[in-house]
Amino acid sequence: MSGTDVASTEALEPALRRAEEALFSAVVLEAVLARREAGRGRPEDEGHTGALAAELITFQGPEGSWGKDLLRTAEALLLLHALTPDPAPASRDARDRGVAWIRSRQGEPGAFAEGCTPERHALRFCEHFITGFFSPAGPGIDLSSVTLSNGVRFGGDAAARLGVSCVALRSLLRWGVRGPDIDSHVDGVRSIVTGVALNAPSFLSVSGYVSAIGALVEAPRDTRNDAAVAAGLERLASLQRGDGSWRGGDAFHVLDALVRAVDLGHSSASALTAIRRAAGMLALLQREDGMWGRETGPERAMTGWRTLRCAVAS
Repeated sequence: MSGTDVASTEALEPALRRAEEALFSAVVLEAVLARREAGRGRPEDEGHTGALAAELITFQGPEGSWGKDLLRTAEALLLLHALTPDPAPASRDARDRGVAWIRSRQGEPGAFAEGCTPERHALRFCEHFITGFFSPAGPGIDLSSVTLSNGVRFGGDAAARLGVSCVALRSLLRWGVRGPDIDSHVDGVRSIVTGVALNAPSFLSVSGYVSAIGALVEAPRDTRNDAAVAAGLERLASLQRGDGSWRGGDAFHVLDALVRAVDLGHSSASALTAIRRAAGMLALLQREDGMWGRETGPERAMTGWRTLRCAVAS
């Protein structure tokens, strides 16, 4: 397979089998979730997910957050949903308190779009045009080093403020939270996804943009949201190199958003081609043990497995 070829299903199936053998047998949370996702759950898995959800809740503070940190609270709510999408009373209470805490961060000092510069105003990415974002920290704090649970960094303060707020929005949308405040955030993200697709600004990284798309694919389906997602997926596909990697972006981060978009019905020829090309890269780089290097944690391994699975199914 050359650097620009899209791998065939036959070439990807052995890599998928190796990834499944490694992931499904690992003693990690992602193994339980992957087995359930594949319809190959074990009798003991339900007890494991319940116990893990209960353990996760023990780290929640009395105010409803996890460590009074917007990103960690959002990621905890996403994990709680993965563990117990139909939650027991204790999980429902933890969810409700976490949701309320995130919503309390809306419009607080330091939220993305606060203030205005000539570049932001020209793009309509300032407070004169968009509102509804959650603040991860005050405006005087540099968030350039903020890191997602999968190891991805946003690559700048503005990109981090956008990305963290979008992860928080995604966690609320995943739980079905709705309201005028949520609509306001969705409207702002839609404007950013569409605007960046036309003219990428200097202050937003690919990682920040990927997080924005990741939130928007969870939003209610309508003509405006669908059009913005389609534009965003086209831009991500255009940034892919011939070898399957991404210019300026982390492949596992991009693939997590692309595969989720396809799963939620936002499929397109370019998105599927990008996934298949990246799957070919993963097949070439995969080790004999089914993983992708020592630095590839279980969350990335699950993204790799989902990518191969999606590519084979398409």
